[in-house]
Amino acid sequence: MRPLSSRETELKYLISLHRLEHMEQKHLTALMEYFGSAETAWKKYRGWGKILSLPARRLETMIDSRKEIQPEKLWDYAKGLGVKFTTVKDDDYPDAFREIYDVPYLLYYFGTLPKQGRFAFTVVGARKCDSYGRDIAKKFATDLVRRGNAAIVAGMAEGIDAAAHWAALNAGGETIAILGNGIDVIYPSINTKLYMQLKERGCLISEFPLGAESLKHHFPRRNRLMSALGNGVVVVEGTRHSGVFHTVSHGLEQGKEIYAVPGSVFQGLSYAPHFLIKEGTAKLITCADDILEDFMDLETIKEIETVDDMDFSHHPPAELRVLEALKQGPLSFDEIEKLSGLPSSKVSALLTEWEMDDLVRQEAGRIFSLCNYVQEVSHE
Repeated sequence: MRPLSSRETELKYLISLHRLEHMEQKHLTALMEYFGSAETAWKKYRGWGKILSLPARRLETMIDSRKEIQPEKLWDYAKGLGVKFTTVKDDDYPDAFREIYDVPYLLYYFGTLPKQGRFAFTVVGARKCDSYGRDIAKKFATDLVRRGNAAIVAGMAEGIDAAAHWAALNAGGETIAILGNGIDVIYPSINTKLYMQLKERGCLISEFPLGAESLKHHFPRRNRLMSALGNGVVVVEGTRHSGVFHTVSHGLEQGKEIYAVPGSVFQGLSYAPHFLIKEGTAKLITCADDILEDFMDLETIKEIETVDDMDFSHHPPAELRVLEALKQGPLSFDEIEKLSGLPSSKVSALLTEWEMDDLVRQEAGRIFSLCNYVQEVSHE
């Protein structure tokens, strides 16, 4: 086994420091500014007291937890998973994070980091959304990708987040998930497939240490990163006590544009967008062009793609036969089976899986169609 490079050695000790009890990003920053090296900071723990503003008991707990961390094993674990790292000193560290409150010193990620200055929008909303909110998230994410070539940022939560991520992926676009837990923790478990797809075709980012669980107080911190990456924040649904208000607050502090999609006045999930619109905090929007017109001339917006332009190239041949059949329009189960030439059990399994992935929707009478939420928009 080859010896670690100087950078790998530094990262090994940096992620080990981060795993200690009570160790936060601001503490990593303070230690690195003082010692200049993670390895030196790890070894000179007796000097932490004069650097970190911590109560004596918390400092003692932090130092004692060093006994439970084996840097070599932790490094092997991280590399075995394929975890990537970037620090505030690296060129690929997102510039959008350098100007926010409590800049994270260390980021963990899978996939490909967005290019500096990437045109993007942050989509936020309720975990327990309704079908209207889910459809709106899909449509806006799809149109922002296809018409504006924008990346979609969300938090990989259930509901609106997941719908936006899947729509971006299905539209062949770029999407970034900011996690409220360790990069190696899949939460919620229902989004396991989404996590794997983002790992392969998008980007997952976390500022929390390896193994960190998804805790309530993590989400306001995560939300400041979500808003920072987008040119604007799009609010789809949210109740009176929704976490979208945290993201909007961060976005306003960061100088971001805020947008909100109206909903039914009889639906509690409409409270957040309606409140933001009423207060003048958010611009009322009914289509993606309402957002894009703030950043580009409508004449430059890409003509909307049709179902024929949907990219299915990453699907295996057997699945492609089903998708090609569905491109003809809504079909019954029997028609799909006949056109695809696949056994009914295989067709049924694929359709069920794609419904969960928001690629296919089922209507009354076992009629299936592709979830193509793109509509022609007049430029007159």
